[in-house]
Amino acid sequence: GVSERGGRYVPIFDQMRLTTEYSQRTGRSEPRITVGKRLSDAARIEASSAITDTRDFRAVFSYEVTDRTSIEGVYDNNNEQQFGNVGADIRWRIEF
Repeated sequence: GVSERGGRYVPIFDQMRLTTEYSQRTGRSEPRITVGKRLSDAARIEASSAITDTRDFRAVFSYEVTDRTSIEGVYDNNNEQQFGNVGADIRWRIEF
């Protein structure tokens, strides 16, 4: 229900979720808010942040190359470094 209501009030996002996720920093489950937007048929961006811990932020950009292959760029600051972590993934899906 949050996605539908949030989409009416904040139309720039097409996804809004309230969830919980285990935090390695605090050692317990923390509430999180996630917002996302489809930029095109193949591209999507998503940002997620812990509500109680301001140092727990993650952003993901994903691009679907084909029906089974996608590329993701990821940033998070869930460490003690000043800049954070930057990474990339190539995902390949098999259906059976």
